[in-house]
Amino acid sequence: MPQPFFRTDSVTDGLQGGYTGFRTESGPGSIDSFFPGSVFRKERNAGDGVQVFIMTIFVASDIHGSASSCASMIEAFHREQADRMILLGDLLYHGPRNDLPEGYDPKKVIDLLNGLDTPVYCVRGNCEAEVDQMVLNFPVMADYALFPYGDRMVFVTHGHVFNNGHLPPLRKGDILLHGHTHLPAWEEHEDYWYLNPGSASIPKNGTPKGYMLLDGKNVIWKTLEGEEYHRICLG
Repeated sequence: MPQPFFRTDSVTDGLQGGYTGFRTESGPGSIDSFFPGSVFRKERNAGDGVQVFIMTIFVASDIHGSASSCASMIEAFHREQADRMILLGDLLYHGPRNDLPEGYDPKKVIDLLNGLDTPVYCVRGNCEAEVDQMVLNFPVMADYALFPYGDRMVFVTHGHVFNNGHLPPLRKGDILLHGHTHLPAWEEHEDYWYLNPGSASIPKNGTPKGYMLLDGKNVIWKTLEGEEYHRICLG
């Protein structure tokens, strides 16, 4: 049965809490999880009512066992004061098509990711295996996830199965979010957007190691050092 991470009750603007939002699924042994209400809404009791704030989502991909890049990514997450972290797969293994990344130490990456004090949401990359799930304390074997972004739906996946060449079910205006290519992307297609944060450890074609932020309106691409190099508004 799906279990909520937290519950929101009615707020001062009349919004009602409920269990809708982030869901992950795979085959046998699928993982189901939900963000109640809007994934971009967080609430705080201010005494005379509940105030609504915008939630910041941190997105990164393709760490490939680099402990140094993983440490820099986590430092960036805290620097941005983000509320949630989404990882798009390929966390521990460098893969047979890649050279060893700088600072390659999968055991250290395990320790860094398991030591995070914030919820981590992850989809399975082509380099994930069952043993990866045995050593990580958050789900990593879901093939895809869904969450609402305003009036759009975001389809989150690694990119080796669903991608521009093999689209998942999308409605006009929805967002396809994946990694895998190690290339940042912000492509507007006729019926959907394709977004990619690039790789945190083995970027290609001269692109930087980096991550992406979603703040409920803007999508922002930054280097691991925090330098913004692209932004789009999807509000």
